[in-house]
Amino acid sequence: MPFPQTEVPMFETHIMRFRDGKLVKNIIVANNLLGFEILLADVIHPMMLP
Repeated sequence: MPFPQTEVPMFETHIMRFRDGKLVKNIIVANNLLGFEILLADVIHPMMLP
């Protein structure tokens, strides 16, 4: 079965903290459409919830 050629936009927000000009913290928040999250739920679930 061929992979569908559908583009799904992906949006993220990065909250970064710098100290002395160096990145010390990077928080990434996904702002994706629900359809995107549903497509990847089976892949993401094991990585997020042990």
